[in-house]
Amino acid sequence: MKKVEQSDAAENQQIATLMDPTETQKLPSHKLPSLNTTAISATSTPAVVEKPVVVEKAQEKKEAKKEKKAVQRSSPMPSKRALEEAQMLRIRCKQLCVSTFFQSHVPIRSLGFTSAISGEGKSFLARMAAESLADDDSVAVTLLECNWEHPSFNTDFNLAHGPGLAEWLRQECSLDAIRRPTQRNLTVIPAGESKNNAIGLLRAFHQRGVLDVLTRPNEVVIVDLPAITTTPYGQLAASMADSLILVVRMGVTPASFITEANSLLKDLPVQGSIFNSVVSQVPRWLRQVL
Repeated sequence: MKKVEQSDAAENQQIATLMDPTETQKLPSHKLPSLNTTAISATSTPAVVEKPVVVEKAQEKKEAKKEKKAVQRSSPMPSKRALEEAQMLRIRCKQLCVSTFFQSHVPIRSLGFTSAISGEGKSFLARMAAESLADDDSVAVTLLECNWEHPSFNTDFNLAHGPGLAEWLRQECSLDAIRRPTQRNLTVIPAGESKNNAIGLLRAFHQRGVLDVLTRPNEVVIVDLPAITTTPYGQLAASMADSLILVVRMGVTPASFITEANSLLKDLPVQGSIFNSVVSQVPRWLRQVL
């Protein structure tokens, strides 16, 4: 009987030993392989570090899309028709320059763009003519702003602040200081500050000659002139160019001003007139054929 009780007590002691956690700590410890430890640390660390990076990149992409949409709203893409008309305008301006500078029996090196009143697009057309002609590698062009009433070249060409034609005529700076290269064959000369002495500056310019602003042998100059009828010195400025183009904005310029402009220019070398903002009555398909 005692043997049975002893055997039962031994079994109970073995069970208690297996269930007691203090006893399991006495068992020999087995280290995990180093490979498994490395794998766990490698997979856990990026989960903590890369998560905010992904969020930041997503946020940057979202902001970039917003900026792109804002730019598209502020400056919508021109239509195909507008691009075609702009290209055709460049071609016409270049044809005009070629016929003026290279097909005339009399050597011409200066072409002036003027108008009857302000706002007829002469500055835009002068710029377009200069840029289109400068696309030819063999032609060096200087675009001269001789309009102190409404100067725009500093803004149009994003020029840094500096002297212009007026400062050079007053002998305050060198010629190189006012010549601003904007592309390979195009140099721009802004008007500068006239200091309410435009007529005096033009008289000094007449004595020197418009070609004095050129530095290369075969260079030509396109001049943005002031309006003829609404500027006190418009006729005086126009008399400096070898050839003139009168710009008329259809439907805007009153007929009386056009008549007066032609009268003021009758003794000057006017090559022709450009009618700006004309709505053609010829069908588009026929204009393409022509």
